[in-house]
Amino acid sequence: MNAEDLTLVFPLRPGAGSLMARILSFSARMFLPGGVRIVAVAPLHATPPAPETLDFLDEMEVERRAIPTPLLFRHNIGALLKVDAAAAEYDTGRVLLLNPNCLFLQRTDLADLPDPAGGFSACRTFRRTLFEGDTARALTTFAARRFGIPVAADGDGVGFETCNSGVVLFSRGAALRGQWGRVAAEFLASKIGGDDVPAEADQLALGVLAARAGAGFTRLPPHYNMLARDAGHATLAQYFGLAELIRSPRLREVLLSLTEAADERGLNLLGEIEPRDIRQLARP
Repeated sequence: MNAEDLTLVFPLRPGAGSLMARILSFSARMFLPGGVRIVAVAPLHATPPAPETLDFLDEMEVERRAIPTPLLFRHNIGALLKVDAAAAEYDTGRVLLLNPNCLFLQRTDLADLPDPAGGFSACRTFRRTLFEGDTARALTTFAARRFGIPVAADGDGVGFETCNSGVVLFSRGAALRGQWGRVAAEFLASKIGGDDVPAEADQLALGVLAARAGAGFTRLPPHYNMLARDAGHATLAQYFGLAELIRSPRLREVLLSLTEAADERGLNLLGEIEPRDIRQLARP
């Protein structure tokens, strides 16, 4: 894939998400080709992160963009910020949408990323199935009737394959951009599963779009979407909390090398956290 034709996009939040944004953006600048654009998105009128993070992102040539977030505004579910971000306008033909808690672990020339053409690419959810029992059956029936997708007749989980929304590659002209929010909103309005389904509405909707897209959906290579525990040969890994980032040997190794590289450039990657703190916390 041509680096000049790719924009990397991630949500920008204060607090721990602010530190994650710094780690992600620096790892991207260290390991991705120089032509890749990086955009950090936040809701209009959102509280910005700390000034030192904004200065760091400026050093990384990360564009900060305030976007309308109608789905997030209506439902106040953090994961829906990604769905709203996918609907925004970008200048390149390809967009790689990431959770902020992602970390590039090694150099890549992007040659093995699929070309989504007019569609999108993603991986399966990390869990075997998001839901089981009555909720899974209700979601399967709803998806088959409302969206007309083929579903499995049996099995313990949801009858269609759900997709992880933490790493999604799509083309600027993909139907996903306009449809992801609408499908997610229908899952939210269905009231299936009480309070459990809304938190996964983005992944359920992405699975529906994958089933509807047919050949317009392709799988990402798994090494672009791995958990910390499987990160030995990963290009991109997701971690859930700073403790996991520190205790995973592979992620910790990369984090410390990035910290050293940032320090050589006169940049403070981790704020008040020191490398010795990381090593101390990593001890059993």
